[in-house]
Amino acid sequence: VTLHEDEDPSVKRNAYVAACKLKKQEILPVMLEKLQRREDKYLAIQGLFQYGERLFEDLKHLPPEVIDRCTPELIKIASKLKGPAVTGFLLTLLKENHAYQDKAIHVLWSRGFHAEMAEDMHLFRIQLQRCMESGIRKTAYLHAVPMWKSRHLLQRSLENEIWHDLSV
Repeated sequence: VTLHEDEDPSVKRNAYVAACKLKKQEILPVMLEKLQRREDKYLAIQGLFQYGERLFEDLKHLPPEVIDRCTPELIKIASKLKGPAVTGFLLTLLKENHAYQDKAIHVLWSRGFHAEMAEDMHLFRIQLQRCMESGIRKTAYLHAVPMWKSRHLLQRSLENEIWHDLSV
């Protein structure tokens, strides 16, 4: 049994942390696989924090489908790290029209990111337009909800989505 499969959680955690501190690209597929297992997810995230910004440089060498399966966890890790590779990863999610764009925008906003390159500014204008159009559509839906018994529940749900679009 290897140490990253040990029964003792502290041994397993130390194995994950030590492996990631080495910053070896070969361990990334194993660590990303651990992110998919509920019982290993937290320990894998803790280990990948130790990998640092270089994690986001090394991710570029992996197949996109491997990264897609771990995107929410990678965004969580990116929220705690800094550097151009981390910012590049988050901006890539916006360029690819990824399902987690809102989370990527939130992380960029929370770290005070300001788009300086024309390409990035254009990217954020597109996102702003997308959110505004979505909010306008939802506002129209809000006023068109039929008089059902559960009307207020549906209206409240639409209002929450509109507020989410505004905050993004």
